[in-house]
Amino acid sequence: MDRTSASYKLNYGVKKTIQDEVLEEIRSVPFSLNIDEATSKTYKRILGVHVSYWSEKLQRTVVQHLAALEVVSVTAESLFKKLDNLFEKMSLPCDNLISILMDSCAVMRGSKNGLEKLIRDRRAPQIIDIDGDSCHHVHNASKKFCSPFEHWVEGLLSDLHTDHRWSADMRDGLREISIILGIHASRSERYIPHRWLSVLDVSLDTLRMWDAFVILSHPGVGYYLAKPRPFSTSTSRRQQCGHRGAVNWDLVYSHLVAGYDPRQQLRHRGTVNYAGFVLTSSLATAHGSS
Repeated sequence: MDRTSASYKLNYGVKKTIQDEVLEEIRSVPFSLNIDEATSKTYKRILGVHVSYWSEKLQRTVVQHLAALEVVSVTAESLFKKLDNLFEKMSLPCDNLISILMDSCAVMRGSKNGLEKLIRDRRAPQIIDIDGDSCHHVHNASKKFCSPFEHWVEGLLSDLHTDHRWSADMRDGLREISIILGIHASRSERYIPHRWLSVLDVSLDTLRMWDAFVILSHPGVGYYLAKPRPFSTSTSRRQQCGHRGAVNWDLVYSHLVAGYDPRQQLRHRGTVNYAGFVLTSSLATAHGSS
């Protein structure tokens, strides 16, 4: 089956069949909407609409994608017109709409001119106020709770990602250390600032490779991991270690136990901050005890 045939069958076959079944049910039962606006990969503003309802046929609550509407401007009035046209096109009774889940921004849930206020005043006065998206509430609460830490963890994650993104030596060194320690090596990921779960995911992955990062952050380890540069006239200790992959780990270990204090010299190439290590260490201890 070629791409044109597959696209035609998905759009006018599978999609139409599922949508017709959903519309047939929600025209006779109460339903809720889940609305969110996002930007697509082609930089178009898309308003996604999901519907939730009790299915008599399946005897369970069903959540289905209802529509994806392209919008030019994201204002309460323009979004209301899009939804109003969608209801009219699909012949959906506004009396069956019981609630709407959306972001807590002013455009969506403004008390005077928000989208929810316009829908309640003009089309569906019976809708229940179920507050904003619970995930955004958790994000705001987590952000407020973490504010006294002055972004130490976030700063550490950003520093690790920047260092390993632009330094091939650090990536190779981290991989070598991870193999010796029996840890699955992976690159430092970049967290998404406006998603609290992203910080948690990247933090847990950093804690998994904690021992490798601590060893790599020692001031002498990066020095020994560095490979000799071509046409270099330097005869420094780099040549004792040979090329990349032939690290004198006995020498590295002797430096680790010879009195070097990583807490005072934890910077490698001048970026990683120790405050983040301290905080994440405490989080690791708490995570292990729990």
